[in-house]
Amino acid sequence: MRVILEERLRQSTAEADRAKDQARQERERREQLEREAAQQAEREQAARDRAAREEAIREETRQATLEQVQRKARAEQAVKERLKREQQADLDRQARRADANMRDGVRREGQEARVRRRATEQNESGRSGLFGWL
Repeated sequence: MRVILEERLRQSTAEADRAKDQARQERERREQLEREAAQQAEREQAARDRAAREEAIREETRQATLEQVQRKARAEQAVKERLKREQQADLDRQARRADANMRDGVRREGQEARVRRRATEQNESGRSGLFGWL
């Protein structure tokens, strides 16, 4: 009987050891799965962070490019406006010069006409004078 009891005790101990081993293996498997899940979550978070940084860089680049394009457009517009003002100023100067030239021309024509009238008057008055009969 003792042998039977010892055998049963050995079997019970072996079963308990196997159950402990199985529980330990399952706990280690769970811990390993949890570690792997945590590592995977960290990798996914790192990938999301990296993607967010890359998107922020792309957005900053887009914004900088947009600002650069806007600055260039404003500069081009300023140049166009300046050229337009300069052209208008040139046209205004030309118009003033043409007006001044026209006034000078009219004045000269008036002076020339007066000179011709005087000359004609003097010629006519000279003929009617002392030697007008010649």
